[in-house]
Amino acid sequence: MRQIVIPFELDDSWIGGAYYIRNLISSMKLLPETEQPFIALISERSESVAFILETGYLHIGWIKHAEFEVLAKDGQVDVLFPIPLEGQEARTISWIPDFQELHLPYFFSEDEIARRRDHHRRRIATAGLIVSSEDVRKDAETLFEGESKNVAVVRFASFDTANLDRVELVRQKYKISGPYVLCANQVWLHKNHIVVIRAMSLLKAMNIDVTIVFTGSESDYRVKGYADFLKRTATEWGVDDRVRFLGFIPRQDQLCLIKGARYIVQPSLFEGWSTVIEDAKSMGKFVVASDLAVHKEQLTEASRFFFRNDPQDLADVMVQIERHEREGPLPLPKADYSEAQRRFSNDFVAAVERFLPRTDGREQVRAMARLRMFSDINMSGLSFVAAPSLEGGATQNNVLTLHRGEQILFKGRRAALAGLGWREGVEGEFESALPEASVPLLIKHELLRGGTTMLLGLRALSGEARRLRIARAGDVLFEGPLVAGMHLLELPLLAGVAANVPLDFTSSDAAGQPSALNIALQSLTVGVPALYPGVVVNLGAEVARPMLSHGWSNSEGAHVWSVAPEAELTFLAPLDERQYDLILLLRGHAGAQLSIRLDDTELASWKSNGIAEKISLSLPPECRGRIVRVRLCSDAALFAPGDPRNLRLCAIQIWLASASD
Repeated sequence: MRQIVIPFELDDSWIGGAYYIRNLISSMKLLPETEQPFIALISERSESVAFILETGYLHIGWIKHAEFEVLAKDGQVDVLFPIPLEGQEARTISWIPDFQELHLPYFFSEDEIARRRDHHRRRIATAGLIVSSEDVRKDAETLFEGESKNVAVVRFASFDTANLDRVELVRQKYKISGPYVLCANQVWLHKNHIVVIRAMSLLKAMNIDVTIVFTGSESDYRVKGYADFLKRTATEWGVDDRVRFLGFIPRQDQLCLIKGARYIVQPSLFEGWSTVIEDAKSMGKFVVASDLAVHKEQLTEASRFFFRNDPQDLADVMVQIERHEREGPLPLPKADYSEAQRRFSNDFVAAVERFLPRTDGREQVRAMARLRMFSDINMSGLSFVAAPSLEGGATQNNVLTLHRGEQILFKGRRAALAGLGWREGVEGEFESALPEASVPLLIKHELLRGGTTMLLGLRALSGEARRLRIARAGDVLFEGPLVAGMHLLELPLLAGVAANVPLDFTSSDAAGQPSALNIALQSLTVGVPALYPGVVVNLGAEVARPMLSHGWSNSEGAHVWSVAPEAELTFLAPLDERQYDLILLLRGHAGAQLSIRLDDTELASWKSNGIAEKISLSLPPECRGRIVRVRLCSDAALFAPGDPRNLRLCAIQIWLASASD
């Protein structure tokens, strides 16, 4: 019998990790009796052990750290999982949930990113690394190239089930009347609750009545008061009667709410493998999820996806669901979820055997005898009570080369966007006519991963409108009409791209027949967008809608708001220690005195010349991680609504101050 030692303490600050370990041990029950390992928990607290004993798995033991050190000193550790303890790296199989801090560095301080990278390297250097998805595996091999030699994908599954007899009682407990949609995420920055709240306001404007219920811890160590900020925002947008925050609730209550929901929304900006999606699949629920690659890997049926930073896209999906439900129920998963549960246990055991093959049988027997001796002493004193309810990087400067056949059209380094357009590589602009209907372009990039964006500045030369389609390996990145003139197209370069990204340009006429479109490439930028996502921009009664990465537009799609004589912008400043700029494009009445204030400090003041002016302001260090309110002021009177003489905000951006960051 294999012995797997697991350091484990119940911690509600990251309950997902506790559920992962509990689900893993639950999956061991599905193995043949002869293959079931002995699981020894390293823990100082009986309530942590009791939490795992709820799984009903029979082969569970309990040792304390001092006892583990005795076993380790004598070389009697078979397998240690999921983190290395000092001196036991050779007997450790590690687990890394994800590499969020390397994809979303603006959510972390530089010190925390450095610490996490160090922790990851320690885990990667062990006997083997388990990850929960292909998406994370690709990250490990790309971000730690040459270091990640032993990686296995083991997709976890959920084993906790709802008590069907309590579903209605739980609804009544939390005073939820009528149908509801559930979002069961910790209230953390990257979980992206703000896009759901904004989508709710868009639905209200369409007279569509939907109630959303949020469950999850409301404490994010990175931003004090973030949950309160979301609640205030819901009130400001007039949807506080449709948005319910329940906080961290008992697991069984959460499962009952999942079971009773119309469908589940998972809006996260980053995941390694979503626990709530597995919960939903196990209970046969329809899921609406953000368009992360891992979500698409995880959801193959009974689901819809929306662009993660676009509340209008989410609202559109929810409207379509409303219409569908008038005609019949939402489609349910057809797959047998027990297959996913069995695969979890089988893949885990296979990874253990691959990374740490069985040793001499006699040594295993001696180690097991000593392990059980320590365990029996601890378990005999365990009071079997219910477990507590728990109420309550940076990218490099990447060289980019653009080819057409053997001809090099452009070569330069990635540059952060600046102003309201884009910045070319260091070698400047290029122009190359593309007269063919289909032109393959090859982009070679040193580090290309999910979230990377390419901005193309195109000048259409044809007099007649043509429909342009840009695709990569069958994935349509852009499709729409192009008339003569300049266009800025933003293309998401999908995850899983190692080096070569062929782009196919095809065009057609109004009837859909192939028709040549002459275009000139004016400029190109490739890089991970520096824009800090999740920013809420309030402009009086109007709210800015985030575009793909290069700013915000208003909810009607235009790029202009009438906001004078005074308006307030509310946004969450990035947490990391790099310097960010707030960039505004403002147009005021000629001769009007304009100013921008942060709290009681005047950041800028000038006399308007009546045309659009770009204002770039450095965010002070004391703004880091704060909810910032910036006031735009004008001494001119407010003209009639829509009058072009009003102070108008044309665009907003938050960017890294330097392309070298």
